[in-house]
Amino acid sequence: FYASLLLFVLPLKAIYLNKYVVFGVTREVDIMDMKTCDSMCGKYAEYSDVPLRLVLALVFLTTGSAKLFGGIAGVTQMLAGIGFPVPVFWAWLLAIVEFFGAIALLLGLYTRIVSGLMVVILVVAILTVKLSQGWGPGLFLDVTLLGAALSLVLSGATSWSLDGMMCKKQN
Repeated sequence: FYASLLLFVLPLKAIYLNKYVVFGVTREVDIMDMKTCDSMCGKYAEYSDVPLRLVLALVFLTTGSAKLFGGIAGVTQMLAGIGFPVPVFWAWLLAIVEFFGAIALLLGLYTRIVSGLMVVILVVAILTVKLSQGWGPGLFLDVTLLGAALSLVLSGATSWSLDGMMCKKQN
């Protein structure tokens, strides 16, 4: 195991330090300058929000539609069980925000606001339900989705969205 780890780490160290040692022999590495790297990778930055928006939208569209079109009683009961006041209101609000928020994310409409609402939903779900269940698949998924939603809150949407198109028209 440790030998395979070293075989993985040494090339990474080589790229970082511009030289590496294999069996006592120091070797130099030719490294791209940052301009070359930016020109290769930077041209795709315009699409960086699209995978995050699609994944979040897919997950929340699925869960929101399940709540909105038939599962509202179960959500209400679950919210009442963990002590939410007026659980019917919160269940409907949760279902509506998840479903219509997912559609907005697919379109790239109000990305930062919708992602912020998703962050609130995920933080509440993690603190009230998932943490008590232990560090398992449910918590992993919510923490991953939380990271994606926070990224969209911070970055917003690019020109491949309705937000981006509206910003271009205003400028």
